[in-house]
Amino acid sequence: MKYMIFTILLLMLSSNTVFTVPKYWDEGSLTYDDFNGDQPDTVSEFVAAEIDYDFDFTGNGNNTKIRTFMHKYKSWIRSSISDSCLIEFIVKHEQIHFDIAELWARKERKIIKNSINYNSSSFYKNGLLQCDKEQDLFDVLSLGGYGIEEERWKIKISKELKELEEYKYVP
Repeated sequence: MKYMIFTILLLMLSSNTVFTVPKYWDEGSLTYDDFNGDQPDTVSEFVAAEIDYDFDFTGNGNNTKIRTFMHKYKSWIRSSISDSCLIEFIVKHEQIHFDIAELWARKERKIIKNSINYNSSSFYKNGLLQCDKEQDLFDVLSLGGYGIEEERWKIKISKELKELEEYKYVP
């Protein structure tokens, strides 16, 4: 049995398999290097950031953990984009999406902390729905805004994150 496990590990390490390590929000800001995914052949978008949550619900919610992350190997920036200013703009835009997701995680952590009997389905029914609406609104308002809306949202979300600082994820 030991040899079989060793052989599997050896094959995995020697193969071209890329290990999918996420970028957690608490690990710092996004960079171009965090977008490691393969761009699909049939898409019109020039970027995709797959943002998600680690959600571990136990008992009445007292030990529930929510951690915001980006799937680095499902996220990509179109390979034909070479303008460093455009790449910087794209990464900043996606950082705001990442920050919005963290904001909703903090709001949910606050609910958990202040609830006697937390119901995990509320995160999916309320938190994620509201987060998705805010993400969509940000995209609509920032479309063609030449960075003006991004800056407004960055300030707004940063302020809200600071107000909910006590609810940030602590590993």
